[in-house]
Amino acid sequence: MEPAKEVDWQLVREMTENFNYEKEIGEGGDSRVYRARFPGTHREFPSLEVAVKKFRAGTAARATAFQRELDMAQRLQHDNVLPVIAYARLHVKQG
Repeated sequence: MEPAKEVDWQLVREMTENFNYEKEIGEGGDSRVYRARFPGTHREFPSLEVAVKKFRAGTAARATAFQRELDMAQRLQHDNVLPVIAYARLHVKQG
């Protein structure tokens, strides 16, 4: 599988209808998961239903934790785990 691609934050907001609570399918200690449609780029495969995991805003330490989870998730291959196909970053608070 090819590596995950960074996408624009605005695209993620559009895919989740601005993180609409009706799209929420799960919640964890520091994140929420939303159902969304990832727009396709191929005529025969116009779109893909995906799960979007949104981490709560945080510090540089949280950004480091996000990167660590992203790296691990991209290496993980299991029938019960969805692959990471894309990710987006908004910003990192200083401190």
